[in-house]
Amino acid sequence: MLHLRLITTILVVLGLATVMSYPLTVGTPPNKNSTKLEMANYAKKMAYFTATAGTLFFGAFACALLSIRKERKKHSEESLRNLVDLLATPIPEKKSSEENE
Repeated sequence: MLHLRLITTILVVLGLATVMSYPLTVGTPPNKNSTKLEMANYAKKMAYFTATAGTLFFGAFACALLSIRKERKKHSEESLRNLVDLLATPIPEKKSSEENE
């Protein structure tokens, strides 16, 4: 459980760092009058950047879903165990008012 939380946190931090590093990693877009090769190189950088950020955030989403599923299962088992314990304990009988006097 702790491993999934750690992996989720790391992936979210890396995804945010990737998005914030956009100007450094991709760079400025080429001018409208630049060559097709420069435009293709920029498009390739942008595609790699988008794929990387998307993969990081999808991985974080998947780990979070797995973590939630495990937590829900753990809670359900604990709830069932508590119900069994409750049903197994005898109910104390209430003394009548005549016995108290």
